[in-house]
Amino acid sequence: MRVRRRFSKENRRLDWPPPTADSVVAYLRRFQDRGGTATFNLLCYQDGSALDTDLDVMRQVKKKVRAGHARR
Repeated sequence: MRVRRRFSKENRRLDWPPPTADSVVAYLRRFQDRGGTATFNLLCYQDGSALDTDLDVMRQVKKKVRAGHARR
């Protein structure tokens, strides 16, 4: 019988660096320049929370987009 393990902050260690906000904005620009839309999948835990570093990057992206930096 296979045991399913739940993904939680306690049992997973993530050691990869998050992307920079500027690299995410550049990624958005490429889509916008061609009339496209981008979506982002953030890692979510069983309790519904998201990885703090990912949320921090997306908050920075939001500020840059609202300030007009996402469009050329």
